[in-house]
Amino acid sequence: MNAPIMTQAALEIWLTNLLPDHTVIAPQPQGQQIVFAPLAQVSDIAWDAGRTDLSAKEFFLPASEAIITLRPSTGGLQVETTHLTRPQVIFGGRPCDGHAWRCSTACSWTTPWMSTTRSAAP
Repeated sequence: MNAPIMTQAALEIWLTNLLPDHTVIAPQPQGQQIVFAPLAQVSDIAWDAGRTDLSAKEFFLPASEAIITLRPSTGGLQVETTHLTRPQVIFGGRPCDGHAWRCSTACSWTTPWMSTTRSAAP
């Protein structure tokens, strides 16, 4: 059996240091399910839960998204484009979700939201 590259304690420190400036998405208990959700504190992570009930896909490929928002302003309309306000980290995702993200970034189609998230992705 291989030794872990990082211990759980080291991961907890790393994630705690990310929380002030990043939205961290991680598997957490929600009722009877384990789901990906924005993390408030590292102690909320379901470390030993195994597979989640739903994938993290909704956080990197939303079912719907606002392309632009139009707001009335003095003299007409103000146009706002959509983008992430903070960098986002998805922790504990399935390998197949990571593979899907890489495949989607290779596609020729793009949206404003995906352009923003792609520029932040490694």
